[in-house]
Amino acid sequence: MQFKVKEAMKYDVERYIRYAGIFNTEKKDNLLAQIIHTYHGIEKGLTMPNRRYNFGQDAIMSLVSLLSKYIYSYGEPTGQVAHGIGILKAYLIMHSEYDGQENILFWQKIHNLTDKYPQIQPAIQPHKTAVDFYRDVYCDFKRFAMSRHTLRHYEGSVSENEIKEAVELAMTAPSACNRQPVRIHCISDKNLKNRVLDLQSGNRGFGKDADKVLIVTGDLSSICWVDERYDIYTNCGIFIMNLCYSLFYYKIAHCVLNWSICVDAAKDAELHRITGIPESEVVAAMITCGRTPTEIDVAMSPRKNVNEILTFH
Repeated sequence: MQFKVKEAMKYDVERYIRYAGIFNTEKKDNLLAQIIHTYHGIEKGLTMPNRRYNFGQDAIMSLVSLLSKYIYSYGEPTGQVAHGIGILKAYLIMHSEYDGQENILFWQKIHNLTDKYPQIQPAIQPHKTAVDFYRDVYCDFKRFAMSRHTLRHYEGSVSENEIKEAVELAMTAPSACNRQPVRIHCISDKNLKNRVLDLQSGNRGFGKDADKVLIVTGDLSSICWVDERYDIYTNCGIFIMNLCYSLFYYKIAHCVLNWSICVDAAKDAELHRITGIPESEVVAAMITCGRTPTEIDVAMSPRKNVNEILTFH
């Protein structure tokens, strides 16, 4: 059995090395992925509750470079590429009255790109009231799903009973052979919450404002065969989306945090140690959550066209 596992993993690793974008950085799809990843970080900065001027200069310069490279190689900007330019324009608007623009070269590099495309509108992130944000929460599923978005603004606490109701509703998610391997660990203690979030690098600027952190894990004891080696993550992923819908239904602000970015095994071991999560459970993701403020800014990126992801055979 162990030999079969090693052979299966060898197959996975070889395919990963052959095709993963990290090893093929010049490919069109990978370049687009880098653009989206970079502008999303800037989007988050534009919607943070305590925005600061001049933030993310390295990310801005990286985005300018990536966009310029893509346009040079593949033509006029459309879709996500055009949105990246719109994000740069939104950044400029945020700084239109900023008096600390002494780094002339930095601002000029942005204008050198954005001024070429006057037809592209600034990607100003929507400002909404909580009432507007949850307006479609009891509508038909299409309107409900289209209106759900990640929030990084938190104000006030969410009760354990509300979390329990959301998790119970999320348990309608399907799982392989109905084995239900997903477990949820709710971190409420402030000191423990902060220690947990310190191990995850994607929550800077908003994570510590969250009232609770939900750690989503999968119990490896539910795995019965070698060919299910990744099934635990499939089950967790399905559950996470259902949990996001459930949190939205109960009007709980939430943001999913990727745990797979923590390639350092010591971090994973530390997370298990400080939380008491059993070693038999693999951590799939975290979700910060809290009460929704009266007014919020929402980071909204455009989705790809359905024809880019759907293929009929």
